[in-house]
Amino acid sequence: KFIKGYAYIIALMEKLLKKDVTFHWNKECHKSLDVLKENGSYTHTSVPDWNKEFHVHVDASCIALGVVLAQPGAVEINHPIDFASRKLSKAKKN
Repeated sequence: KFIKGYAYIIALMEKLLKKDVTFHWNKECHKSLDVLKENGSYTHTSVPDWNKEFHVHVDASCIALGVVLAQPGAVEINHPIDFASRKLSKAKKN
């Protein structure tokens, strides 16, 4: 399950960890944490079937990149094999 704006939600939480920022937990932080707990814990992946084709799903935003390696399964549902993501550095954001 992919959540649009997921990288944005993580970025909101990461702001609290910055050196010169006062830690202030508010309703927006609590909502973000709930979304992360509910949707971010999806870790069930399938073992690759080397006889099937692979699908690569890529997404990018102004703050992060993400990719899912998947394979078609029963009833045309893609099963994730692996996930990867990374936050963009300040230079790459420019």
